[in-house]
Amino acid sequence: DALEKTHPFYIERMWVEPGRISTFVKHEGCFIDHREMNITAMPENIVAVIKRTVEQRNWQIEITEPDSRMIVRDRRQPYGKLWIEWRVRRTAGPTYLTQTVFFAPRGLPGFIHYLLLYPFHWMRFRGLIRSIAGQSQAS
Repeated sequence: DALEKTHPFYIERMWVEPGRISTFVKHEGCFIDHREMNITAMPENIVAVIKRTVEQRNWQIEITEPDSRMIVRDRRQPYGKLWIEWRVRRTAGPTYLTQTVFFAPRGLPGFIHYLLLYPFHWMRFRGLIRSIAGQSQAS
């Protein structure tokens, strides 16, 4: 039962410093990488780019709320469970895109894998949100 609760749907949102652009924490048995960007694009453009990215990478959509939230899972991750959540929030000014990566390692090999390769994961997920932002503004 406890392992089933590692799904992002059940994990309480807690960030070390609210308002930071990027945060990394270990919480509830998961490694969590949280990023936020301001984008000058319409929410529907951002969501369309996210959907294209999900299809290209063959990720599985687990939760979707039109034009505001999507959680996908990368089932090809051999060292644990990996989910990515995107939230799109429109304000009077820019649109905010939030990307939160949840990795629930599978045993000691999963912890070692994530910790040893953390710099590469950091660059990969930073590049992912930047790519989505760039494509959203271009369309």
